[in-house]
Amino acid sequence: VAIAYSTSMTCQNLTPMMKDKLNNIIAEIILQGLDPADAKGLSTTTARKFVAARIGGVVSVFVLHAKEPKTAGGSRALAQLMVRIGNSLPPPWVGMADTNIANLENSEVFVREVRDVTSQNVVPEAHVDTSSKHRSLLHGQTYKTEKCLVTVKAPKDKMICGGGALLADTKVLPDIEQGATLPRPDWGSDHCLVAASLTL
Repeated sequence: VAIAYSTSMTCQNLTPMMKDKLNNIIAEIILQGLDPADAKGLSTTTARKFVAARIGGVVSVFVLHAKEPKTAGGSRALAQLMVRIGNSLPPPWVGMADTNIANLENSEVFVREVRDVTSQNVVPEAHVDTSSKHRSLLHGQTYKTEKCLVTVKAPKDKMICGGGALLADTKVLPDIEQGATLPRPDWGSDHCLVAASLTL
């Protein structure tokens, strides 16, 4: 994971100071009772793939790449993690993630947890797919017929904010709603670009 920013702005790396706090938050969430696979994913993959920074002295930003939540409880825990990370940073803040959420049901749980429980802003909507891929028989999991030789779309990428920030005017590019498969010659990733206007 990475954070890109204009060289005209200052960037203070907050990742080192957040590492212990991140691990403590994850431990507290796991203690609430979580499926073992989801608990392992949070404490390993998700905890390792995290960066945070203060940009321009005006906004805190964090990015994480999550292990796929296998259950609704895992999606709820990931939402709680992102909100608690954000609330641990100097406000205002924005969090961005490849949540790896693979289906609409778990995406709805994630969005509902962020909006209803914490009253934070989250984009895009739960039903909006942001990744599309078509794995060949060279893929390591050829035994998974639901993954290989078919185009699989999912609502994986999410942005949330808090501390007085607001995200609006969300765009997802390119348009994959009609079944387009990524990557392709003019788009080198299996994920779309998710963009939004940020008001501080």
